[in-house]
Amino acid sequence: MAVRLLAGPLVAGILACGASAPGAATSPDGPAGGPGAAADAAPQTTAAAGSADPTAQEPHGEISLPGGEMPSPAQPVDLSLEAPRWVVAGAPFRVRVTGTGLAAGHVVPIEVRVLHDGAIVGSVLQAELNGEKPATVEEVIAPVAGRGTIEVSAGSLTRQVIVRVWPGFLSVLPPLVAIALAIWFRQVIVALVAGIWIGATLVSGFDPFTAALRVLDRYLLNAFTNSSNASIILFTMLLGGLV
Repeated sequence: MAVRLLAGPLVAGILACGASAPGAATSPDGPAGGPGAAADAAPQTTAAAGSADPTAQEPHGEISLPGGEMPSPAQPVDLSLEAPRWVVAGAPFRVRVTGTGLAAGHVVPIEVRVLHDGAIVGSVLQAELNGEKPATVEEVIAPVAGRGTIEVSAGSLTRQVIVRVWPGFLSVLPPLVAIALAIWFRQVIVALVAGIWIGATLVSGFDPFTAALRVLDRYLLNAFTNSSNASIILFTMLLGGLV
């Protein structure tokens, strides 16, 4: 009887322990540590994923340009210079400068100089480049005949073009030709247009086709739109009737 009394509580205790073991794995309170532990683990997982973001990129380096401007890093910065092959000493001409690799809106100051034997002898003019738009520099003068150099610089960038500078006495050739043609053909208008064309040929670098275009769209047009020039032309036409 005493054994039966002792065995009953012992068997009940063993059965209770067996029932409590599966309950620990399927407890309604969730995994070990309770609901608070799962909430604390979620931010740590998010932070770890953020640190390994595959879309993150390293910052690109910037290409510095003289004057502090920042061009597009996809293309190197450079300058190109266009000038006539022949010019007359003392006669003004124009050059065109173009910058490559400059983003739109970036303004860069440039300087154009005329050199002879490495020394500055003529014009020193300033202009600006706006992006890749060409800049035209007017009134460039080479005062010394011979082999001249047109130089453009923007900060540390420098480009040069060699030009042939003809003597200044060629500037009297257009009026001499006009006078000779007026006397020979007795056609003042024809003689004047021929003289203008020869002068334009000298200014445009001995390019006769370009000179013919400049006669029409610049010299004659400006002459007829100016009242004083128009009166001189009219007087010359009336005077031509007496020649």
